[in-house]
Amino acid sequence: PGGNITSYMVTVRRTNGNVVMQIGVQPLINNSTQSAVVSGLMPFTNYSVSVTVVNEVDSTDSGMVEISTGQTAPVDIDTVQVIERGPRSVLLSWDPPAFLNGILTNYTLRQDGSPIASLPPDVLSYNATSLLPFTAYNFSVMACNVAGCETSPPASVQTLEDAPEGV
Repeated sequence: PGGNITSYMVTVRRTNGNVVMQIGVQPLINNSTQSAVVSGLMPFTNYSVSVTVVNEVDSTDSGMVEISTGQTAPVDIDTVQVIERGPRSVLLSWDPPAFLNGILTNYTLRQDGSPIASLPPDVLSYNATSLLPFTAYNFSVMACNVAGCETSPPASVQTLEDAPEGV
């Protein structure tokens, strides 16, 4: 620019054009390399970033640069719902996490803390079988992407009674 730089303005926009934030940065005394940390962005989201350089006379815009934030573990997965139960099985279902924060890779269903099934991300139910009659179990589901996993709170369920055996 044709003069001393007085400030920089970093502008971050969502890909729909809405401004997410603007950060003013004061220049260093010797006009050397500047940097700014942009925080508070959503995971797995596309943004456009530009820098405006301002001097005593005018300003110049860098033009937009497209960036994408990385994936983070899913967040806010609800408790598993019991759809149907019998003496030796329980049909369970769940909803996807409220915030995927990336591309789901799988669900892992847990029974009393131990994994019993790994399921693709489009499967939202499971029939747990080979259970004992009139027995309490805790079921939870873990949603995963490449960045990590989130586990639902456990759902307690008791199987139904069954006819006596060996009589």
